[in-house]
Amino acid sequence: MPLFNPGMGARDRVDALENYLNLTAVLRQELDNARLHAWTAMAILTEQWDQIEGWQVKIRSSNKPTQSEVTEAKRLCRPDLHGGISEAKWLINRLSEQIHRLEIDDKTASRLYTLIVGA
Repeated sequence: MPLFNPGMGARDRVDALENYLNLTAVLRQELDNARLHAWTAMAILTEQWDQIEGWQVKIRSSNKPTQSEVTEAKRLCRPDLHGGISEAKWLINRLSEQIHRLEIDDKTASRLYTLIVGA
């Protein structure tokens, strides 16, 4: 959010808010694109994860394996995929947080803009 100095006039405040709203619109688009790429990577990694073969030999028990045992066995077979999926999930969450933060800031800036211009 732009900071207003006590001596700033209404026009300067409006200009600052307009610049901020334009900038955040561009940043949200870039963050959305980055999140789309992360989702695409996640889909590819998840498909590869689902197709891992040979994990069964890593299971120690003779019973039907639990989901956590299957995950651990697959992680032992393909630690790179496990790490990539974890990283993609983390990145998607952080990008989503930033997009949400900018959306909240935009609402605040928009309300302030409306108060200043009286429209």
